[in-house]
Amino acid sequence: MGQFDDGSTYELREPSISINGNYGAFGGVNISPRVANQMIGLGLLEAIAEEDILTLADPTDQNNDGITGRPNYVWDFKQLDRRLGRFGWKANQPDLYQQTCGAFLGDIGITTNLFSEQNCTSSQQDCQNSTHGGSPEITEDNLISVVNYTRSLAVPIQRNVEKIEVLAGTKIFKDLNCSGCHIPKMETSIHPYVPALSNQKIQPYTDLLLHDMGPGLADNAPDYLATGSEWRTPPLWGIGLFQIVNGHTNYLHDGRARNIEEAILWHGGEAENSVEEYKKLSIDDRGNLLEFLNSL
Repeated sequence: MGQFDDGSTYELREPSISINGNYGAFGGVNISPRVANQMIGLGLLEAIAEEDILTLADPTDQNNDGITGRPNYVWDFKQLDRRLGRFGWKANQPDLYQQTCGAFLGDIGITTNLFSEQNCTSSQQDCQNSTHGGSPEITEDNLISVVNYTRSLAVPIQRNVEKIEVLAGTKIFKDLNCSGCHIPKMETSIHPYVPALSNQKIQPYTDLLLHDMGPGLADNAPDYLATGSEWRTPPLWGIGLFQIVNGHTNYLHDGRARNIEEAILWHGGEAENSVEEYKKLSIDDRGNLLEFLNSL
């Protein structure tokens, strides 16, 4: 339970995780529930030049704004080299090809040329001995079709852009320095596979960098360079259409926030100052900020 400066109250919920039944004794296992990331605009994010992302990084807070975004570097299993991560809640995937291959294997157990071994633990004998669908279980042509589909899903246009409340909320978003991490405007470079995604001016509201979000959101599960309290800034485009697209408004990595306001209030760490300023806003100004976010 918490309280705004105007006296109105709010209540946040936090997940409690339990596991009934498993495939053997746990040892060094981290549990971190996930809600799927949005699928829109991924090809545009893939087309942003690495140097443009790194320009936004400020790991030692040189500008003294309290924000210390830093890149995650991950292993590229196709290139056999370390690369900048930009996809996933902790920026643990370098591109949409590997992201898709990982999802096929980890989510539905389908092998690819990149990840050709069945996703079975040593304790899952039935899994290891079961009949599989070929090696790999999806052809490279079909895999590339899926990858290109994920690259091409368009971003919805912003709505109600001339509405007084949306314009007021846009200013509040900047005044609270939400735009310090959720960068409004970027530009794509050359996409190697989809020319239409190249040289586009976009408004993703992300920097694709890792930020410490404080103990409240920490899952204590490191991922490459990402610590247990660091998360990649999620893009905000399309955030106001969650109810229409998904049938719910559960936000953040584990869906604990039941609406956008709860998602804001869960921010800590580098965003703590912004949240404290949000709590000081009048009910009308809080509503204007939410109107802006729901317009995206």
